[in-house]
Amino acid sequence: MKGRILTAATFLMLTHGASAQSVCPPMYAPTFATHTRPPTGDELLHEGESRWVVLKAVIRPDGTAEVGVSRSSGITALNERAVSWVRDHWRWPKGCVPGTTRRIAIGFSGW
Repeated sequence: MKGRILTAATFLMLTHGASAQSVCPPMYAPTFATHTRPPTGDELLHEGESRWVVLKAVIRPDGTAEVGVSRSSGITALNERAVSWVRDHWRWPKGCVPGTTRRIAIGFSGW
């Protein structure tokens, strides 16, 4: 089937920001469980095609984030889908130091 996302272990990666002051409390299961993969549209990729979008999330103290594209997938609709999914669904522990950043790589693959 076209447009399915590969497994999270393969296509969803988190990397921490470089700042030594970028600190968040420990991530517990209920919060980490919000880090799900966005749905992909079958119409956006051809069979066998894969694309990556790299996002930058600036974590707010309330656990939400301001999210933007750091490196485009080359398909605007995929970029927008990834940004809105992370912004609307993902949460981090409350109490992160303002300005804490996370880089998130999300892969989409057409099957």
